[in-house]
Amino acid sequence: MGATIKIPTLLAEKYHYQPDVARNLLTILALSGILSGVIFGILVKRFKNLTLPIMLSFMTVGSILFTLTNNIVIFYVAAIFIGISFVGTMSFNFFYISKELENKFINFATSVILVGGNIGVILTPVVLTKIPEALNLEKYTTPFFITTALMLVSTLVSYTVLRNKK
Repeated sequence: MGATIKIPTLLAEKYHYQPDVARNLLTILALSGILSGVIFGILVKRFKNLTLPIMLSFMTVGSILFTLTNNIVIFYVAAIFIGISFVGTMSFNFFYISKELENKFINFATSVILVGGNIGVILTPVVLTKIPEALNLEKYTTPFFITTALMLVSTLVSYTVLRNKK
């Protein structure tokens, strides 16, 4: 979800869209996440452990789409991908914990994921703002490139780890 906090800045400051556009995009992103949650069971049944790399690849694609063009249709597609990805990824993590861990470890593992997610929410704005500043990089699209790179690595690692697991 990293770069999504930078969507309003990108749209308003770099591309000069009205604030309503960013609000609408973030609404579509959230609604896409709800859809992902609704169909999560179907996704896991069909794709099994590959659900996680698929969800992470959606975040990768969604993030890079924000850097490629100044096209509102592409931005909406990117928002849909990111919304589906975030909810699908978190849902998969909870599903995987319940599937793989003994009952006595599930509460602790779930707490770790929730704490980790909250730490990520706190640190992401700082990291995606301060890294470009410290390295004198472009401040609007660099956060999306960073997110894309991290999600691509995460996609590849999750695919490698999960592809042959039953």
